[in-house]
Amino acid sequence: MTKQTEKLRRPITFVASAIAAAMLFGCAQPNQRSVTSPQMTPQPAPTQKPAPKSPVLNDPINNLDVSFMRKRAQAVLADLVAALPAEQKEMVDSIPLVLDDTVGEVNASAICRRGVASMAFSDGLLEIQAQLARARATDERFGGDKVDRYLKLIASKQRPKRPIVRPASDFFDSEQDRDARKVETCPERSSYGNPWGPPAQPFDLGAFGPTTR
Repeated sequence: MTKQTEKLRRPITFVASAIAAAMLFGCAQPNQRSVTSPQMTPQPAPTQKPAPKSPVLNDPINNLDVSFMRKRAQAVLADLVAALPAEQKEMVDSIPLVLDDTVGEVNASAICRRGVASMAFSDGLLEIQAQLARARATDERFGGDKVDRYLKLIASKQRPKRPIVRPASDFFDSEQDRDARKVETCPERSSYGNPWGPPAQPFDLGAFGPTTR
């Protein structure tokens, strides 16, 4: 082989090797690439609005159901007694609750007749507190001043020994009065005989001095 041929062969061999390497690299590269699919941003699940609740057509507080309110008073008293310390609980555990149905009587008191102690709660007071619970729940749900208006009505119109004064028929909007969420609030507003909620602490009988049975 001549020197000239040898000189030509070397660069040709180099170029051929380079081309072959390029071809091999170019063919292999697509198989080596990792194919990634575009990242999809997760979409939040559509929020579903709570289904409207059906109107409550027969609510005992709206209906001023005396039987219901008496049972409620008995249950609340039982809860209060159960929350007392053991020594104080023993003092009052056997004292009954007497429900007074005297017309126009608005009172809660402790009484003793023939040496027997009892607690009295009048139907009139139960009705007023039910109306206050009803008014407070309406004000919170829909806005307004029904509590203040009802209190002014009682203060200006109620008379001793007369039936409890009731608001006019249009005082409570019938649709609002039957609203399920408003009705659900009413029992909370009449808890512990208090339309503004339960007392912060259980009663302390010691504040009234020694108790005898």
